[in-house]
Amino acid sequence: MIFSLLNGVFCKSLLWAVTLSSTLAIVTIIFRRNIGSSLFGDSGFGIIILSMAFAIPLVSSYTIMAQALQGLRQAVKSMTVLNLIVPLGVILGVVSISAETALEASFAYLISCILASVVAIYWWISNSPRSRTRSYYSSKVLAESCIPLWGAAILSQVINWSAQLIIGISGTSQEVAIFATAQRTSMLTSLVLVAVNAIAAPKFASMFSNDDMSGLQRVAIWSTRLMFVAAIPALGIMIFFSSWLMALFGPEFREGGVVFNCFSWWSVCKCCFWICWIFAYYDRSRKRA
Repeated sequence: MIFSLLNGVFCKSLLWAVTLSSTLAIVTIIFRRNIGSSLFGDSGFGIIILSMAFAIPLVSSYTIMAQALQGLRQAVKSMTVLNLIVPLGVILGVVSISAETALEASFAYLISCILASVVAIYWWISNSPRSRTRSYYSSKVLAESCIPLWGAAILSQVINWSAQLIIGISGTSQEVAIFATAQRTSMLTSLVLVAVNAIAAPKFASMFSNDDMSGLQRVAIWSTRLMFVAAIPALGIMIFFSSWLMALFGPEFREGGVVFNCFSWWSVCKCCFWICWIFAYYDRSRKRA
């Protein structure tokens, strides 16, 4: 019965995600030259955007499947699909073909996304019960529960990428490179958030369904403490060795040390407040119910 309900939510979520992401991919493909010339000042980026556009439905698909694997209590496989296969695949692909252009790197990313999707499908089939019955799950209930989280996820992406896109329009390519490198490198502290959230999120859902708000509050507090303690050593290294870490990407990146420090502080704050935000959302949902 539980898996039947999970399968119903999974299938409907996957259908929504694939439909919306495929529509976005088609729009991106159609307007790829305009996007390239507007954001990067070069319509030649169109071929790179074309390659990346094909990855949009793949990313949304393997993300949904990774969350479904977490629902099957396959946390390690979920995290492997969500955070390991694509980065590792891109690194191995770029190194193996000695990629020197953005187009070659985009092909490595696309192939890695295909691999992550295939692995996610295989693990979902092999770990789910043989009797894959599917219970009906109300679209209205699913929308009401996921739209606030969806809005928060969209806002998070806007925060992460808007500054880089704005700099891409008004700044130089060197400024974009330094800013993007500092931002992405500082997000290493977010691995703490991912690790703790993979364990805490299912417990939150279980306690909320049992109306155990005191237990949920207790888990939220201890999860926040755990993330803060785990993130502090990484923050210390990033602050004291910021210029050296940035210089690993080239001597011209050393000047991005200050930007790197700011992003490091922001990543730690995000780790600490994310669990608190989830608890507040569950508490608000309970009061509305």
